[in-house]
Amino acid sequence: MTRPTDLFCVLRYENAPAAIDWLEKAFGFTREFVVPGDDGEIAFAALRLGDDVLGTGTVRPDVKHAICVYVEDPDAHCARARAQGVEITQDVSEEEHGRIYVCKDLDGHVWSFGTTFLKESPGCDLFPVVGYKDTEAAIRFLKDAFGIEERMLVRNEDGSIGHSELGIGYGVIMPTHSNQPGDNPWAQIDFGAYACVDDPAAHYERAKAAGAEIVRDLKAEDYGASTYSVRDCEGNLWSFGDYRPEGSRP
Repeated sequence: MTRPTDLFCVLRYENAPAAIDWLEKAFGFTREFVVPGDDGEIAFAALRLGDDVLGTGTVRPDVKHAICVYVEDPDAHCARARAQGVEITQDVSEEEHGRIYVCKDLDGHVWSFGTTFLKESPGCDLFPVVGYKDTEAAIRFLKDAFGIEERMLVRNEDGSIGHSELGIGYGVIMPTHSNQPGDNPWAQIDFGAYACVDDPAAHYERAKAAGAEIVRDLKAEDYGASTYSVRDCEGNLWSFGDYRPEGSRP
């Protein structure tokens, strides 16, 4: 039997029905299910890409993105987070989809920990990229408060963090900068996503044909992967490539 993927990200849109159509056309997502909301809104939807799932729906008052993590013991995990001074916005409770609690990290990003998972899967293909004002402090926080392990840390020549990967089970989070100068869009974001695809060149052509805004053309990276970066229909930043983070498969 396969196990839960451990982590999935939720990215909500102002016009969720149009965004779902666009994500299917431009990026090749397929619908797992869609739960209608009021007045044409979408309460929640699950979109599949490869073996992974993106949660989405209409933007809520204070939530545009979130990271949902599977843990076997939400009560113990919540106690650990609370002891580290984490802001708990919803105590552990039984929901239709599992036992969960909700909290915010040091830069206000929303996290949900619990027994919820959307579908058993052999691993993750979709990885949240989370921007922080102080990436060094964020990595310490994620390790101490949430028990997420450091798997990769690449530093620039000046000692600053160029790339980082933290993991929990098969899930991988990529903390990055939200306030760095320069023309690198990945150093100036609040939230984005990286997706592993088998054929980045074909995926690039599909997105381009759909009219997506390409912000970094497809290229071979120094570490051997092929990647490109693109904005979706509401300006969220994505990267697609054939690099696979360590630990995202059995």
